Amino acid sequence: MCVCARRLSVRDRYGLTNKQKTEVYVTCATSGAAKTVQDGALYIETLTSSASVTVVEAAAVPDGCSVSVVNELVSGFILLKGILNPEEELKKLEKRQKEVGSASASTPPWQSANFADFAKCPAFGRS
Repeated sequence: MCVCARRLSVRDRYGLTNKQKTEVYVTCATSGAAKTVQDGALYIETLTSSASVTVVEAAAVPDGCSVSVVNELVSGFILLKGILNPEEELKKLEKRQKEVGSASASTPPWQSANFADFAKCPAFGRS
């Protein structure tokens, strides 16, 4: 079930719809984990609206995948090549980086006018 949750969070992060079927590749550190994922592949495929779920070795993961670590034994890779435009994603990331950079460059919250009520707080709340 963790594989499904991670897969759906990646789908949300990139704004993918249920109609956009992606291929999912899963790498496992142990043969027991690989067998468990392989046995549940059809369930994962159905619950995550994926085109396919394949258990592979780490070296066999194709280029153009987004990685999501499920736990210490399992990692999921979603093939986004051909679905997302890399230039648009890069622009979004640069815009987000500028927003975060400008927010961190502003004055600290305790020096802003909104923190005038800070003096009213009890002494134990000021640490």
